[in-house]
Formats: sequence, C-alpha cells, structure tokens
Amino acid sequence: QSSLAIAVPAAMSILDVEPAPAATAEPAAVADAAEVLALHHPGDGALAGAVIDHLRAGGARIVALTDDSRRFVEVARRAATAVVFYGPSGPPLRHDYLVDVLETRGVRVVPVILPGGAVPAAQRRFHGAAYVCFHERVQDPDALARVARAVFPATR
Repeated sequence: QSSLAIAVPAAMSILDVEPAPAATAEPAAVADAAEVLALHHPGDGALAGAVIDHLRAGGARIVALTDDSRRFVEVARRAATAVVFYGPSGPPLRHDYLVDVLETRGVRVVPVILPGGAVPAAQRRFHGAAYVCFHERVQDPDALARVARAVFPATR
C-alpha cells in the first residue's frame, strides 16, 4: 500500500476532534479555516498530534480520516484545506488516491514533513506548494507558525 516499501497496518482509525473555542484565534482566521483534513500514516499519530493540537488552538476544526473512500470524499467536498503529514512511517495510506481526490475537489494542500520523515520524489505532487519541514522537533515554533499561516490565510 505504500511506495516506500514498508509494512503498514491495514487500516487507520477515525478521529473526530471538537473545534477549539473561537476565543483562541483571530475571528478572520477562524472564518477562513472551515474544516481541515489532517492525513497521516497511523504510525505517525503522536508526531502529527502536536501540529494538530496547534491548529486546533488556532480555531481549526480538524478531522483526521481513514482510507474509507466514502467518508473521505464526503469530507473533502466540505474542506478548504488538507494538511498531509509525512513522518518516519511514510505518507498516509492510499496517498496517491487521497491526493487525486484533493486535487479534483480544489482543496488547498499543506504538505508537512515531520521529524524523520521524507517525501519520495515521485510523490511530490503539490504543484508549487511549499513543504513545511520539522527538522528535529515537532514543537519547533517557526515551523508551527508556517503551518498555521498556510492553514489560516488571513494570518499571512
């Protein structure tokens, strides 16, 4: 299931996260955030979680999805932004399919390289999107700020 030639679990779990209170972010940022897809390999949940928590604190409504195509397509219709994480375990399961759906729906993609992660050249499909890279630690404030600016265009 992965072009990185590593063993991956057969499925991901679904995690629906409640929105953070609006008072934690600028009103314009919250209005622009809408629903944000967070896609990562199941083995990278802890690393991705720190970035997801940061976005929630900024007012994003986060939905992390499985490779369940019906649910994914349904949510992708409503989402303005998808954060795709590349960690040590590799890209999200069914990466190419997910990217095809996101591109078809016109969703803005924010690719994020977590510590220890990499994106194989064949999977760098995000048409000029800037990759945000966490070199050593996922709590890097500069990288967190760059992810937030990409997700919340009003804060650029």
